[in-house]
Amino acid sequence: MAKILGSYEREIFEAIESEIARRPDVIVNIGASEGYYAIGLKRRLPDAEVYTYDIDERSFPVLDRCMSQNGVKVVRLDKFDYGHPLDGVISLSGKTALFVLDCEGYENHVVDMPRSVVANSSFIIELHDLFMPGTRERLLEFLSPSHSITIINQQIRQPSDFPELAELRRPVAQLLLDEFRHDAMQWLYAVPK
Repeated sequence: MAKILGSYEREIFEAIESEIARRPDVIVNIGASEGYYAIGLKRRLPDAEVYTYDIDERSFPVLDRCMSQNGVKVVRLDKFDYGHPLDGVISLSGKTALFVLDCEGYENHVVDMPRSVVANSSFIIELHDLFMPGTRERLLEFLSPSHSITIINQQIRQPSDFPELAELRRPVAQLLLDEFRHDAMQWLYAVPK
């Protein structure tokens, strides 16, 4: 419900708008699920090449339906290798890219990406120190020489911020805003210097 209300991960909306203004040539959404970010970004940046990857095959038909309902096409990758991103699909050479990562700890492998790809890429990464302790520090160390980095903290949602919920009792409204997180989340937003 938080996705429908527009409250889902709203902490990163400013970063997303900054990336839309930057107009990347290529967008890669790892941990894409039903394509919330990939499809939304394709709608806002129709000329960008958009790629998704997810290990959950159950999300594939949902992604296909969401693409159809939104009138856009993104490319679902069968595999993704941090060491050779989009190898055999397209060349990232000379292109600006945005990587949106929500992959339950595997964001740790960003440090395996070639510097030539990292140099022209922005990153919006949901940090999962809960699953892979030290993820934040590892990514900060890897990206800080070449990128300006912002750490974004999860915020508490207030039903009063959403007029659509005004008619509902507070416990119901609060439940609709809940993203059912195990812990307070953080995101890392990195932009090339």
